[in-house]
Amino acid sequence: HDRQFTVVGKSKNPRVCFIDPATEMAIADYLQRRSDESPALFVSQGTGERVSNGTVREIFRTICRNTSFEAVHPHTLRHSFATNMLGHDVDIRYIGAMLGHESLDTTKAYTHLIDNNLRRIYDKVAQNY
Repeated sequence: HDRQFTVVGKSKNPRVCFIDPATEMAIADYLQRRSDESPALFVSQGTGERVSNGTVREIFRTICRNTSFEAVHPHTLRHSFATNMLGHDVDIRYIGAMLGHESLDTTKAYTHLIDNNLRRIYDKVAQNY
């Protein structure tokens, strides 16, 4: 397996996402337990249809209420991902592509979460565009 899949976000532009071997195994186990033929990863048990953004948000809220997480939202995961990637010196252009951003200016918003060195890296990259 190539441990990648396509996600269509709110921009409706498909983008490739990658997963680690443990996640691949968990997804394979989950899919084996399903009896439907839907190409969607997550389907509603009630309707058999792809779950909506609202359903994902509600599930996320419920999980957070039952844990010690406070002020955590689905978008928090994107921020954490971008911050982690920036902290590991990943080129901001690649981060933007993985987040589905059409402009580096959108990705730039994440750089304030890291130190000024990363801001300088961004400014250097942005000058070439």
